Amino acid sequence: MNNFKEKTRYRCIILLVCLLLIIPYGISVVSASSSSSSSEWVDTGNQLFKKEQYDAAIDSYNRALEYNPKNIDAWVGKGAVFVATGDYDATLNAFDEIERIDPDYSEIISCDRGLINFQLGRYEQSIMAYNHALSFTVSHCGKDALINNGIAFEALGRYKEALSLYDKAIALYPQ
Repeated sequence: MNNFKEKTRYRCIILLVCLLLIIPYGISVVSASSSSSSSEWVDTGNQLFKKEQYDAAIDSYNRALEYNPKNIDAWVGKGAVFVATGDYDATLNAFDEIERIDPDYSEIISCDRGLINFQLGRYEQSIMAYNHALSFTVSHCGKDALINNGIAFEALGRYKEALSLYDKAIALYPQ
């Protein structure tokens, strides 16, 4: 289980870093008057995150949010720092804020929320998050959501449901 938790933590960090790379090309919610200062603070935070200077990165993301509280890049950066430092409840709070600002991120956030709730031993909440992710027509984490959802059901001793999810994952993703 410990190895799974480390892989889960690593996957969360990877997903959040991917969000950091994808978001600049998506919908922009930063207003024109504050985008320059806010985005500069996010860039600084991202550089500090890469150097594992997490406290300074959080400070930078907070400064970005002072300029624009709806800067999704800053919230994603904060979430990545919280995952890296193991502050999963703070990560979930950052996810809530991202979804409040732009519900289009709900599916991706749901995948991460499932991983984090599993990490915290909140298996029922993990299952709900994965089910939410799987409710989208095109799920970017479909295979992982099915498998990880199965693992959460196993942790609850609900083996038939877990087996059903594993069978579904094999049928949909035979490779």
